[in-house]
Amino acid sequence: STLRNDNPTIKSYPKLTFTISIKGDVEMDYKIVEMKEFKVLGPSITTTDVDGENNREIPAFWQRINSDGTAERMYKLAAKSGICYGICYGYDGKSTFKYAAAVPYEDGDKGEFEVINIPASKWAIFKSVGPMPKAIQDVWVRIFSEWLPATEYEISELPQLEAYFPGDTSSDDYVSEVWIPVK
Repeated sequence: STLRNDNPTIKSYPKLTFTISIKGDVEMDYKIVEMKEFKVLGPSITTTDVDGENNREIPAFWQRINSDGTAERMYKLAAKSGICYGICYGYDGKSTFKYAAAVPYEDGDKGEFEVINIPASKWAIFKSVGPMPKAIQDVWVRIFSEWLPATEYEISELPQLEAYFPGDTSSDDYVSEVWIPVK
């Protein structure tokens, strides 16, 4: 009756709960490899990691170049067949960077494409298994949230790579790699 007649303010306290988050319970396959300088060529876009925009723009970029004939023209200029790279480079120090789809390149005709020099470096190479783009996006998240904080490695200020191999990219057992330059 007090609530109905006097209209007092009522306080409610939600049930107290605890949440435990466990990270690092799933293994990460990686290896450390020293590689010589090499060149790649391909088309690129400028994107940002603000609000995960890159996670939407990059898959759309791949879809576009695979459907409009750009990827086919790029593969014809490749020095070797079989591997294709996704390259994050040209960071502005804030949140904007360039992303290229690229193939190995030696000297010769570069067509309409940009040539990117990948300097010699020590690379941490992480295996990704599963359908694209989710599988490789998950590996990126784990590298930054689990692996880097747990190791003594630091990222070098060089391009970061994704390596894609022939196969069905929508398959549950499709294998790709993330290459992080480390020191």
